[in-house]
Amino acid sequence: MYKKSLSRIRKFMANKSFVVITGLLSLSIISNAYSKNTVIYIKNLIPPNDPYYSKNGYKVEPQGKGRCMYGVYNPNSHTAIYGKDYGEIGLHYAATHWCTIHDSWQDFKVTNSDTGKVVGRFRWYKIAGDIPYLLMKDNPGNFMVNPILWDVRNKLNIFCKLKA
Repeated sequence: MYKKSLSRIRKFMANKSFVVITGLLSLSIISNAYSKNTVIYIKNLIPPNDPYYSKNGYKVEPQGKGRCMYGVYNPNSHTAIYGKDYGEIGLHYAATHWCTIHDSWQDFKVTNSDTGKVVGRFRWYKIAGDIPYLLMKDNPGNFMVNPILWDVRNKLNIFCKLKA
């Protein structure tokens, strides 16, 4: 019985492509299991008479290829909400292997939902071993602000926070 089982295993292992594909799939699953989450919050305080005002809000989308990012989740939350509520974008980023000792990032663009025009760009950025933060890349007239660092009145406020 023991020799018969070993014979079956050898025949099964002989198919090297199957073993390689199974191994890569397993590594991918393990890596995703050790990803972390962070959230980008958006609060829109732009009044109707402002040139950046948008009746239908703003859409925030990833742009280009990020590093150590598994992607954006909950695509229904990408539109900033007017008033006191927050729009929310969740992000998965890697917390294993070489990503733990290297920086991670993802670029985003902010689009006016009324005109379809890109009105700003920012980068979600995480230095290895630190908490994530945002870098404003293309921000005409301080349209977007990080409320921790700047005046938050009459702006599209974008900030990030680790999510448990």
